[in-house]
Amino acid sequence: KLNSRFSVLQNTNESIIIKGISKLNSRFSVLQNTNEIIIGIIDSDKFKMDKMYKEILSFTEIIEDLLEEEGLLILRKPNSNHYLIRLHTEFEPFIWKQAKNANIDCTEFGYSSLEDIYVASKTNECAEDRNFKKFVNKVVISRPNGIKKIAEVLKMIFPEIEP
Repeated sequence: KLNSRFSVLQNTNESIIIKGISKLNSRFSVLQNTNEIIIGIIDSDKFKMDKMYKEILSFTEIIEDLLEEEGLLILRKPNSNHYLIRLHTEFEPFIWKQAKNANIDCTEFGYSSLEDIYVASKTNECAEDRNFKKFVNKVVISRPNGIKKIAEVLKMIFPEIEP
C-alpha cells in the first residue's frame, strides 16, 4: 500500500520529471501476475522490511550495476517487465550528492546540510512541499550522472520517452 507521498514519472518534451518523492509505508504490497511494465524505486531503509526484502530478492537480473559510481543498482525480475531501481543509500544522501554533482546551490531552497534534507523529506507534508519538489525537480532537470543513468534505463524500457 502506498501512502499519500508518491512519485509520478511523466513524459515531457524536456525531460522526465519526478513529482513528489516515493515513500512506501510498512504495509508494502506488490503488483503481481501482470505483464504491464512496472518500475519501482527504493532506497536502503526499505531493505530492512522483511516482507519487502523477500520481494527485492526476486529481482535477480542485473540491468545496470552502478554501485561504485552512483550507489545505484538497476534490476529486473526474470521473465517479466518488472524493474527495480535500488538506491544503495537512503534517498536523502542520494539526492544531496546529485545536487552537489550538479553544482546546485542547496541554500537557495533553504537546505544548508544533508540534515536539512532529512528533516524536509521525513514529514508527511513533503509531497505538498513546493520548495522540496522544486529542489528535487531542479536536481532531476540538471541531469547529474546518477539521474542521467536512471533516465537512460527508463529510455531503454520506454523508447518513446525523451530522456
